[in-house]
Amino acid sequence: YVLVDNFNAVKDGIECFVHSGYQQIGFVTKDLDLIQLNERFRGYSEGITAQNLKFKKKNILNLSPKLSDEEAVLAIKEFIVNNKKLDAIFFSTNYLGALGLQSLKDLGLHIPEDIGVISFDDNELFNLYPPGITSIKQPTYEIAKTAIDLLFSQIRHNETAVATIGVQLPATLIERGSTRPKSVVI
Repeated sequence: YVLVDNFNAVKDGIECFVHSGYQQIGFVTKDLDLIQLNERFRGYSEGITAQNLKFKKKNILNLSPKLSDEEAVLAIKEFIVNNKKLDAIFFSTNYLGALGLQSLKDLGLHIPEDIGVISFDDNELFNLYPPGITSIKQPTYEIAKTAIDLLFSQIRHNETAVATIGVQLPATLIERGSTRPKSVVI
């Protein structure tokens, strides 16, 4: 497999929040048993502890994959309303990040004045959405190139068995206005 280093990317995001003054960090994810989502959750939970914050189950929202977009937005809004102490939210996918932005808008919350936001996987929308949404950018070109190189190497060496090769590539944290330090928030 060739994947981004999901664990350390999320851990870096948590560190970014904490360095900007955020202490009550929520995590919104899909309730799917996928290696990348499991590693992102592990990055969140270990990132919270590494930053000397208290891990709280109530700060985590696992959304059913069966929910429609409208139902997911309602669930995210309910999560935020029921966790008034949250000052930041990490969305585990850019799709959830977009639904989260809709939820925050519907609630009349301002980013980052009311709540900080980071989303995994960058999206053009995140650069355009004021004040800019901090995100984790996956090296998609490098992932594809590495996978193809590994496949060609296997073919050239006449290997018929599937190789047990695992490659993890680093992600890039793109800091934008949604994680502006709390002391700077206008």
